[in-house]
Amino acid sequence: MLEQLKKNWFVLVVAAILLIASGVYVVDQTKSVVKGKKVDGEQVVFSIAGHNFMAKDYQESLDSLLGDSALYQLFEKELLTNLSISEDEAVDAKLRAETYLNSVKQSQGSKGLSKLDSDLKALGYDGTDSLAQYFENITKYENLVKDYFMTNYDTLFKDYVEEKQPRLVKHILVSIADPDNLTEAETAKIERIEQALADGKAFEEVALSESDDTSSAKNGGSLGVVDADANLVESFLDTMLTLNAGEQSGWVDSDYGKHLIYVSETDFEKLLKDSDYFTELTELNATEVGNAIWEAASSLDIKFIDPEVENKIKSFLGIDKEEA
Repeated sequence: MLEQLKKNWFVLVVAAILLIASGVYVVDQTKSVVKGKKVDGEQVVFSIAGHNFMAKDYQESLDSLLGDSALYQLFEKELLTNLSISEDEAVDAKLRAETYLNSVKQSQGSKGLSKLDSDLKALGYDGTDSLAQYFENITKYENLVKDYFMTNYDTLFKDYVEEKQPRLVKHILVSIADPDNLTEAETAKIERIEQALADGKAFEEVALSESDDTSSAKNGGSLGVVDADANLVESFLDTMLTLNAGEQSGWVDSDYGKHLIYVSETDFEKLLKDSDYFTELTELNATEVGNAIWEAASSLDIKFIDPEVENKIKSFLGIDKEEA
């Protein structure tokens, strides 16, 4: 039964949120199991093999299985649903939903669609019909956190940016067997890359077709957003930090071979568009993300019937109850 509770956490936690203020902890779906049954004046949730599972036990198990994270998850979903996005962002969310649904349908069939439907319902949505809303809420979350980061840039990130110089970096690698004795094939490849770039081919296009770093080549040579603390070979790191946005290095030698390095962006606000970097910053600044979310909630004048629910959400967000 406990495993079943885990699988159906959404139904249960909604019941807990809606009923916690009145002290009732029994969902409607369970009433039919032992309808109206009480033992020593206490409501029975269900019975198995003659054993009664009581309402108070139900609540204790619910808390241990779901905890404050599930409560917060529903709160965040309702908060984001009430925020606005631009018309273009809404259209993009709809297209992302359609693309994702088609991808699941083609790769996993009806079973995959059913699983997606269940997962969305577990998050508080109306199944696959609300997938566009789910993508809208992702955009809303990113927008509110990014806006908070930029509003508080001087306090949160200015010193870090000036010291560590984060930047979006791409490279093209030509593997070299012996740096002192290039083969004809290695020399020809270097010349072919130089000519392609000289002819105006985009760095990303050349990286895709020519770079020997296959993991980054498929992303146009991108290494993502890196900074002065990045785990990169010294020659590469030193050269990278001398480049401004839109600048490309000459060939840089390392134990891996020869690299061309291109810095495509250094502006912090634009770097936040990189999903991996944004995720990294949110993880490193979890308390500030909590402040951003609570600030957005406060602007909507959300009312809590039960102070305990409000305190649980604040605690999950890492917000001081007295200062919030």
